[in-house]
Amino acid sequence: MDKMSEEIKHNWLRENWIIVGIILIATVIRLYFLWITKNQTVWWDSAEGLLYMKHIVLGTPISGFANFREVIIPYVWAGIYFFFRSEIAIQVFQMIISVLTVIVVYYLGKTIYDKTTGIIASIMMSVFWLHLFFTYRLLTYLYPPLLYPLILLLFYKGYCAENPKDKYLFLSFVTIIVGIGIYSSVVLSTLVILLYLFFTEKFSFLKNKRLWKYGLLSLPFILVSFIPSYLIQGSLLPRLTQMSGAVSQGTGLGLKGLLVYVTSVPTLIVPIWIGLAILSMLLIIRIFFYSDLILKNIAPSNVKKDLFIFLGFIVFLGFYTYVAIQVGGFYDGWIISIFPFLFILIARTILEIKDYISTKNINYGKSFMMLILIVLAFSCYQQLQFANMTIVNKIPSYYNLHPAGEWLKEHTNPNETILASSVPQLTYYSERNVISFQGPINETFQQAMERIYLAHPKYLVLTIWERSPEWAYSMPVQLNYTIEKIFYINPQQPDIVIYEIKYNGG
Repeated sequence: MDKMSEEIKHNWLRENWIIVGIILIATVIRLYFLWITKNQTVWWDSAEGLLYMKHIVLGTPISGFANFREVIIPYVWAGIYFFFRSEIAIQVFQMIISVLTVIVVYYLGKTIYDKTTGIIASIMMSVFWLHLFFTYRLLTYLYPPLLYPLILLLFYKGYCAENPKDKYLFLSFVTIIVGIGIYSSVVLSTLVILLYLFFTEKFSFLKNKRLWKYGLLSLPFILVSFIPSYLIQGSLLPRLTQMSGAVSQGTGLGLKGLLVYVTSVPTLIVPIWIGLAILSMLLIIRIFFYSDLILKNIAPSNVKKDLFIFLGFIVFLGFYTYVAIQVGGFYDGWIISIFPFLFILIARTILEIKDYISTKNINYGKSFMMLILIVLAFSCYQQLQFANMTIVNKIPSYYNLHPAGEWLKEHTNPNETILASSVPQLTYYSERNVISFQGPINETFQQAMERIYLAHPKYLVLTIWERSPEWAYSMPVQLNYTIEKIFYINPQQPDIVIYEIKYNGG
């Protein structure tokens, strides 16, 4: 039995040594960036999830936590923090999520097309600078690029494959429901599936008993995602509730937002990949040429596969374009999930061109692939260079908020309050309640003073990292506050000043 097991392992490694190598390289790359970023100060949105994590484990304040953020991942982090009491443990967990994304991209490309497609796409994902950058920012933006392709992979294996398996179909529905609780935009995978079913089957899919059966069986998992959000935050989908409020305020970009994400995609990948992405439009053009056959469900299988991957790309991109139009704002972290599908489209286009050239002359086809491998290797090096530059340049962000928070923790009691602009970070590091200079919308200066006085903060913190209102900078002089601590970026430039607030009567 042991001999048979060893032989099975040996055969598996012989057949899969390339993807094993990619996974190992992806892990080594991520370990390098983990090492150089292990002491960086967290950003304000990272701090929101982390302070909630500490609140769950230690009962510390949650000042600075935006009520629209999903809470499942902070609870997952809390489980890790409970045992390790270390931010590094959370960073390692994020790194594992990042590597798993590379693996899922491989299996998505392999399952829908072939192994070579999966290999090329996973190589691109393993070195993609934007994905690497957000791996080390302890944000929930890292989860959609894993969950979104995973859902579509499971659905394809459970419904579209030649020998569909019930367990994969069930798992795809479960992952959708749990995934929405992790990050709301994962719901877009449902739209991809519905559009694909409509284009290929019209409304006949509604009669499919397997879809209804496993869809209904997955509903109890609402208890994992939607119910906690409702009990804790008062909304089944807090982020969408917040978004609808922003729409009503009229903050959108209008037609100016129509191309804000489309034009940003080329700026997020190296020039060589831009050229390959343009070539991948060949697949998309083919989809439109076959649209009549797709609607009649008699299109070639490769065209239907192209449609599936293209929908994965365009639905996510289209949604955030809609968000820009209606709500406003642009953030590259929101659209990381489109790139697994773009990389698969690129890989598939490369191989189709190679196959076409090979029909003319097999040696030309081999030469073309050799050229592509050289180009791919050089472009991967460019991605890693840019990733290193970007990550290293951002390490000093919010430089001294970490030691400042620890100083405040040492010099305050748990029931004392701090006044500052960097609310989430200082709450996370100090484990104390922090109030902001900025209160509710339309709050007057007098109302702000009354709110601050009632909170009775012990310290006032001014930083260069997050701007406070102009009147905040005159408070220390006008009220004769005492400077207790100054933190410096360099000997000439302070970035944080902490004042002790004196009150009449002590």
